[in-house]
Amino acid sequence: MTEIVAEIGVNHCGDMTQAEDLIDIAIDAGCDAVKFQAWGENRFPDIEYLRLRPTDLKYLFDYCEEKGIAWWCTPFDDWSIRFLKDCGMKTWKIPSGMVTNHDYLKRVVQAKPERIIMSTGMCTINEVGKAFRLLQHKTDCEIYVLHCTTAYPCPIQEINLSCLYDDTDFDGFSDHSGLIEIPVAAVALGAQMIEVHITHDKNGEGPDHKASLEPDELRTMVRMCRNVEKAMGDGEKKPTPSELKVRDKIRKSMGCTMGGNNG
Repeated sequence: MTEIVAEIGVNHCGDMTQAEDLIDIAIDAGCDAVKFQAWGENRFPDIEYLRLRPTDLKYLFDYCEEKGIAWWCTPFDDWSIRFLKDCGMKTWKIPSGMVTNHDYLKRVVQAKPERIIMSTGMCTINEVGKAFRLLQHKTDCEIYVLHCTTAYPCPIQEINLSCLYDDTDFDGFSDHSGLIEIPVAAVALGAQMIEVHITHDKNGEGPDHKASLEPDELRTMVRMCRNVEKAMGDGEKKPTPSELKVRDKIRKSMGCTMGGNNG
């Protein structure tokens, strides 16, 4: 099954009640994990009002564990790497903007992750390859590489889902379209993981809301993804159980209609 990650990011608007509610929405929709973002004080002055304090983040991580949903968080600086290591985070998310920052990648590896997920927006395939090889050389943990286009929301003609055809390069897809059908298509193309931003309201204040799915959209997307997974089958062409029930009757009926000529 495709791992479906609900990116809460900063769409909690700095409000803990909204953050808790978004976790509950992800659980209700059937997501496998939720994701947050962390950075040190005054690192991003323009969105400082969206920054959660360390105690708030720790509370939300505990809340996820209490509710039985996996969590992880994107660190954006040395402080957040140290903080998340102290929190015992197992899965580490590398944001697109840090893929070419090899010092950052080494610091993430030093935190001894059990799994690394790397988004690749704005990157060339050569830059992705260099980052992957560095990580692979420094750690033996699982590494997931997600195709991504860094635009909020992303113009549909720039999504480039065809990248997922080559499953040796990309394991999944991080979506910024704000559309239901795009992550569903990624699942049909074989994505092992999809990441979608979620929000209470696409018109909310903040940088990511328009690239996100509202609760009803999220539920619909998860249901569609699971249906697509079931429909994919095993790739072997053979009569299905439903076909076997009617095969003889239909073939006999067709033979009578065509005067017994089955050729």
